[in-house]
Amino acid sequence: MKTPRGFLVSALFFAGLIAASTSFLEVSATRRLPPENVSLTILDTTDTHGGIEPWDYYADKPANLGMAKIATLIKEARAEDPDALLVDCGDTIQGTPLAYYFAEKDTSKPNPMIAVFNLLHYDAMAVGNHE
Repeated sequence: MKTPRGFLVSALFFAGLIAASTSFLEVSATRRLPPENVSLTILDTTDTHGGIEPWDYYADKPANLGMAKIATLIKEARAEDPDALLVDCGDTIQGTPLAYYFAEKDTSKPNPMIAVFNLLHYDAMAVGNHE
């Protein structure tokens, strides 16, 4: 007597599911429970508007802003907590002549703001209303 093919496939599927579940339960049972208090560090930037260098383009003078300055703060924070999450809240690639050039005139090259974000190892980024 032949076994229907559908039954055989179902039996193999359920056998695999049981084997996977057993392995998962064994791994879960050997893990330690997390501590009662967990600290989470979240670093965020927002409205960077293409500002890489510490320069105010409108006033045409140095300014206390820009990703070059923020990078130092990010590195210091991650030295204290290597698991800190780094996120950006948007409005990133618009706002300076540099950002305009790479967003509108020469899109064949990597966007410098995105390159900076990659170098700083951002974990996530939201899209702002200027993107």
